[in-house]
Amino acid sequence: MKDFEQKKFKNENTALDFFNEQEKTDRWIRVYTNEMETAPLENCKLNLFDKDAFSFTAQNGVKITSFADEVTDEDISSSMENSKLSLIFPNKNQMQMYPIRYTAFGHIQERAGITGSSISSLKERKRAYEISAEKRSEILNSGLKLYQDRSLILIRDGKATAVLSGDESDYCIMPMPDILAAVKDELKNYEFKFLQAHASHEVSNFEYQIWDSNIESQIRNELMLENDDNIVIKLVLITSDVGKCSVQLSPAIEINKISIPIGRTLSVAHKGVKAMDAFNETCHKFLSRFNMNLENIRRLNKMCINHPVNCMKNVYESLKITGFRSAFKDVLNKIESEHVSSCTGFDIYYYFCEMLSIEQENRSKNQKEQMSLYETSKSKDIISEILFIDLTSFDY
Repeated sequence: MKDFEQKKFKNENTALDFFNEQEKTDRWIRVYTNEMETAPLENCKLNLFDKDAFSFTAQNGVKITSFADEVTDEDISSSMENSKLSLIFPNKNQMQMYPIRYTAFGHIQERAGITGSSISSLKERKRAYEISAEKRSEILNSGLKLYQDRSLILIRDGKATAVLSGDESDYCIMPMPDILAAVKDELKNYEFKFLQAHASHEVSNFEYQIWDSNIESQIRNELMLENDDNIVIKLVLITSDVGKCSVQLSPAIEINKISIPIGRTLSVAHKGVKAMDAFNETCHKFLSRFNMNLENIRRLNKMCINHPVNCMKNVYESLKITGFRSAFKDVLNKIESEHVSSCTGFDIYYYFCEMLSIEQENRSKNQKEQMSLYETSKSKDIISEILFIDLTSFDY
């Protein structure tokens, strides 16, 4: 995958093939932190035509004449524009060099113990110039050489995609095929169907529909839905190989194509040698408790909101959601026309979920502006907090 690319799968076998191939080609390399160093990668495309432009002499005196064999010109060019750094480390009795992907840009700062706006800013700011790639590399290297712990490097698709804490008790590699095997082992006790999957360099997710006539009937009765209202009961799995999130299982329903989380996310951190065992237990717990999430819907549906528009505005400000101004205005207009005098707490929650759906659709029209999988996931997490607050306290 290219930087910032997002893949969508409508066929489960195609998705499984992708993640199986990714697991085969991924390389996880454990090194001592003070053995790593960075090299500047100036944003100059002309360097791609100069065979000596990327030669670098490491601190141990070894001269690296070029990037690793699998690194392409496109890999180099794209990192010139974002991280502006390369990573050098020992592997199999030689020093290797890879461009640093944007997903690992923050990691290398953390491993060096040097963070802050000056080191992380990749463009000129209002009252500050951008630090040069050479100076940034020099500062990071001064920090890296101080640390005697270990780091875990993920080489994926021609770049250093992650640089994580590498001691045995720290980051645990949990490949998507293993995670899916655990989920499907529990799902075999239910009637289920694959819905869709997505992959990016930040996060990946899978969605499965679970058929349960009892749960569906309870939802229809509680929300007084018509027979032609379409309901899908979903299990949503999300994980990240680059430390963006833990392995998460979320209960959700879809009403007329609007996805609505209905309970707390159960998660297992990528940490420790027993992380996979903990996830197996979490899968069992998640599905056995799925029915309990309906209580969250009932509680919201019992709340009477007398000032729907004001309540929406107050909750929006409280959640500190940003970037949804246009979509929020759309749902305010809808709630104003559909609920003039009052509504339920669930109505408020539904409109927030619809706001996210509208924003995704609006931004999908421009590839450069579309919401990333990670951004969408974080927005859902924020909005789902509405499930657990008293909305009547915002009704004024």
